Amino acid sequence: MAFINRFLLLILSFSVIFPNISEAQKLLLSPSEIDESGFGYTKVIGQDDEGYFLLLSNITLNYSGDRMGFRSRKYKLAYYNSNLTQKWSIPVNATKPNAEIEAVTFFNESILIISSEYIKSDLKLNYYFSTINKEGVISEGENSVASFSQISGEYEKCRPVISTGRKMIAITTREFTSDNQQKLFAAIFDSELKPVKSVTGIANYAEKNFDLINFSLTDRGDLGILGIHSEKIKALSSKRTTDYILFTASVSESQIKETPIAADRIITGLGLAADNINDQFVIAGFYSDVNSTTGSGVVYGKLTLDSTANFDLKLKPIDGEKNIRLKGERNAASGMSLIGYPIERIILRKDGGAVIVAEAAYTTEYSYYDYFTQSFTRREEFHFDNIAVLSVNYDATVQWSAIAEKEQVSIDDDGVFSSFCSLLNSEEMIVLFNDNLSRQNALIPVKISNTGAALRGKPVQGSEGLMILPRSAKQVAENEILVPAIKKRKRYLALITF
Repeated sequence: MAFINRFLLLILSFSVIFPNISEAQKLLLSPSEIDESGFGYTKVIGQDDEGYFLLLSNITLNYSGDRMGFRSRKYKLAYYNSNLTQKWSIPVNATKPNAEIEAVTFFNESILIISSEYIKSDLKLNYYFSTINKEGVISEGENSVASFSQISGEYEKCRPVISTGRKMIAITTREFTSDNQQKLFAAIFDSELKPVKSVTGIANYAEKNFDLINFSLTDRGDLGILGIHSEKIKALSSKRTTDYILFTASVSESQIKETPIAADRIITGLGLAADNINDQFVIAGFYSDVNSTTGSGVVYGKLTLDSTANFDLKLKPIDGEKNIRLKGERNAASGMSLIGYPIERIILRKDGGAVIVAEAAYTTEYSYYDYFTQSFTRREEFHFDNIAVLSVNYDATVQWSAIAEKEQVSIDDDGVFSSFCSLLNSEEMIVLFNDNLSRQNALIPVKISNTGAALRGKPVQGSEGLMILPRSAKQVAENEILVPAIKKRKRYLALITF
């Protein structure tokens, strides 16, 4: 817990201070493989002072859009000590016999299992909590902790949202009430899992054109949800209009309010973060402007959670070499515009600015006719390319930018070995990724300096032939990342120290 508090302080005070980079690296593999037959998907979800919690499932853990009624998912939980030796492994079950597991997360030094039961006769959705400690002891609560009423349509599994200081947790879901409307629900709890309040709201958008992409919660209980609405301009046209909407409910409100993010530019990517110091929500990302000489710029805005709900939005172009370096080959066919960089992380600076971390990631689909089998084959190709890191000021000007160059392409695998994991401490920011998605793979760190220079390090010693699952990793100390890894078709835990 002491590390978590120190790490949160680093995020809140993160500026542009990156001293000289140490080359010391160490790789520790678990002494035995993760032998959990039928549970092929693994993620590090928490830690305490003595070890680490590992969540396992039979279905990918990188997808959070499960609909209720999807009963084939199963979970197991394992606990490893500081030497990466497994102490125990147990199945994870719903709190009540008729309930379903909606989410498994780590909160207040324990594993938190969120289950739900739909009472059709009452049109009511009840939620339940149960916890598991480091000894594997389960504590179940028979009474519902939250209830959402008048639910008669299809709804999503809930998404847990934990505040930056880990003082609050929210469970959020939405019901697809009609072809052109969705209803939003959220219940907020304190660090002792006591109810604080429940809120509801309406999103008047069609399901096929609308999604919720970011969730954020302040330490006092303000909720923010970032939505995206996209639809074709004409029926037979490939061009689309894209709008971002911020849904919020302050600690004193019972209704979720909608705030359109209006800009005279085309926003190409946006992220959301909670500012606990100023009781604000911060949005940051990129825009495109085909009519300007730069073509690209930064969007930076703050929504103050008071009675006036003042929204301050700023847009500034990315000038000169910064723009050229950011675009690179990924955007060569897009003119001057910076596109295809989804926002992965926003780190708030204490001076009112922020560091934006984005990755050039996209998916393509194609099909072909196989004359040998006389059937059509559909393929899905996953691309995870360069990582962009920008330090931006409160007025949306870019202080510096850096690129970690990589190119990862895979087919029909959900990109499980692609993307990156990151480490942030008081001295540096490090991104770590697989360099070659094959048996010749090695782990490559890229370290970001205080001027925005990206230093590509040597392969992590001992990582030859090892492939990590980056999106299943967790920073567990100021200079350590714990991540599931594959070596010779066997799963291990890898602790990487910088």
